[in-house]
Amino acid sequence: LKAYEKAKLEDNGKPKLIIAKTLIGKGIPEVAGTSKAHGESGKDFVERSRKNIGLPDKLYYVSDSVKEYFFNTQTEST
Repeated sequence: LKAYEKAKLEDNGKPKLIIAKTLIGKGIPEVAGTSKAHGESGKDFVERSRKNIGLPDKLYYVSDSVKEYFFNTQTEST
């Protein structure tokens, strides 16, 4: 978030690149950190991985903080 805010403030007309270091397949020990987390290889572990990273059982879950962020962003742009 700090990198995004900094890039947003530096409005010099030049493109910005933000590199986010993430772990592919996080929460799925069988495929974490490997290309196997893409597509078919990871699908068998979806239910368990959602629990491992603390997501609720609801399939299409969006946290209240994310909803609030996008609501505020939409409101600011109108």
